[in-house]
Amino acid sequence: MEIPGAGGAMTAAIRVRALDRRDEGDLQREVWQLLKLAGCKSYWLSQVRKTQQTKGVADILTFSPRRGQAWIECKHPRSRSSKQRPEQLEFQQWCHRSGVTYLLVRDAQTVADWLSGRAV
Repeated sequence: MEIPGAGGAMTAAIRVRALDRRDEGDLQREVWQLLKLAGCKSYWLSQVRKTQQTKGVADILTFSPRRGQAWIECKHPRSRSSKQRPEQLEFQQWCHRSGVTYLLVRDAQTVADWLSGRAV
């Protein structure tokens, strides 16, 4: 997978388990690793426990030196939570209305495409 980073594009070998064995947490870690390799500053906001965090906020907030800010919501295509909840859809709509990048990610390639400037 080609990852744009400091000093040009580099190739990273990201360990990926068979799709049917992966879960949403694996996808989040893969995306996190990709962002880190690309020189992004990211904040992991996903919570597996009950918190006082506002419902609907995306899993990751990232800042890319090349692409700007993006909210990233990870949804594994085969998990039971692969569909966005109403609060997540509302958050996505507010991002779009406000001109803020929001990525609904079902694989790390979507993030690689965004980082490289390809349409997502």
